[in-house]
Amino acid sequence: MPRRAALEPKPRKPQYSPEKRARIAVLSELGMSLKEISIKEEVPVSSIKGIVTRYRLQQAGRDRPRPGRPRILSDRDVKTLLRVLQEKPACSYAELKRDAGVTCATKTLVRYLQMEGIKPNKPPAGDSEEEAERMRVLAEEGEGEEV
Repeated sequence: MPRRAALEPKPRKPQYSPEKRARIAVLSELGMSLKEISIKEEVPVSSIKGIVTRYRLQQAGRDRPRPGRPRILSDRDVKTLLRVLQEKPACSYAELKRDAGVTCATKTLVRYLQMEGIKPNKPPAGDSEEEAERMRVLAEEGEGEEV
């Protein structure tokens, strides 16, 4: 069995639309067999059994909440992040969160951006203070050897 990538979300089972579930429930109430409904609606018999059973139990076609922890960022938040990134491609994570109005951990933000296929830009070499200090020390050592 192939393994999923670490950042790829777990695939969910397909959900049928409320209209389709209602049609299936009504056809069942009218006395149509599960096999006939299956052929007419192009849905497996096992799915029809579940839909009819749930409809009888709760007498409505409402969706139950999906299992698992809800997403931290909504689809709308992700779209806002992508829009801000297009306007300012060289901004920091803190600026991105502030401009998009999102409150989440930086690690969460990075994970969502990676799921969208966006990777952070590496800063150019020599921009950090550590790099500048290292270059200064190397320059001083080079001067001391010449004497």
